[in-house]
Amino acid sequence: NNIPDESRRCEVLFTASPEELSRMNTLNLNGCNLTQIPDTIRFCTNLLHLDVSNNPKLTTLPKDMIKCKQLDTLFVSSCPGIKTLPVILGEMGSITRLGWRSGSLTSIDAKALPPNLIHLILTDNDIRRLDDPLLFKKLGKVRKLMLSHNRIESFGGYSVDGSNDESI
Repeated sequence: NNIPDESRRCEVLFTASPEELSRMNTLNLNGCNLTQIPDTIRFCTNLLHLDVSNNPKLTTLPKDMIKCKQLDTLFVSSCPGIKTLPVILGEMGSITRLGWRSGSLTSIDAKALPPNLIHLILTDNDIRRLDDPLLFKKLGKVRKLMLSHNRIESFGGYSVDGSNDESI
């Protein structure tokens, strides 16, 4: 399992050796007050689950995440400093579950969606329009799509009555 103990959980990317990082399969950086994810994330080649939620000063995800070839589950909830999905995610075919709740997303760039998503949770953001045909094509494998508590005005080119958007 190789999960760092709680006392060094937030520092592990700064202190662990590349060999130690390569053996990790879960990394919980939730609430670590990060302003960025260190480039040592590139050594986490066997990482399956990454949680960087509750880091309000985080403004993007690093390009070095592409080296996390096994990453299946990514949680980036409550990170209001990230305004758009980082494009690097669109190149990460291993990600099947993406949780991005309670953020500042106003739109979804289809090119930034991981290509093999099964679960996509985007609740409680500020998304207004979901009209891009490429977006719907990329969502073709998604079995669970959660969009409640956004401000969706248009979905697939159709106007949406925002008074009931909690049910989307």
